[in-house]
Amino acid sequence: MNIGISIKKDSTKVAKAIIVKDNKILLLKRSSKVEKHKGEWDLPGGHTHVGERLLNGLKREIFEETNLASSGEKLVHKDKIKDHHFFLVKETKGVLSLSSEHDSHAFVEFSRIPYLQNLTNYYRNVILKCLKLGGYEIE
Repeated sequence: MNIGISIKKDSTKVAKAIIVKDNKILLLKRSSKVEKHKGEWDLPGGHTHVGERLLNGLKREIFEETNLASSGEKLVHKDKIKDHHFFLVKETKGVLSLSSEHDSHAFVEFSRIPYLQNLTNYYRNVILKCLKLGGYEIE
């Protein structure tokens, strides 16, 4: 019996957003209730679904995690080994509201990224690289 519920399977591709606003980026703090990366800073985004376009998956994940609709996305970095794709996002609309995957959020100044605790070195390096590729200056 089909009751109209469709479960989408995650692909190996990950799309992450570096949402920029007033020389700050949006970071989300992983919930203590999730299995992976508890208490770490995270970027909005996640796994795309099998067969889903990368940009559509990014937009869906941003909305699911933040309640924000995004536009002006630009792919600035692809990690070919991990199959992670990083986009600069310059515009969002809506009222920020977090999913249960995250406990809190912060708009962090570019200059604080190198020193931020609970941000993995992988994300730290990728964020700084993407900001530079996007033409932003980090003091």
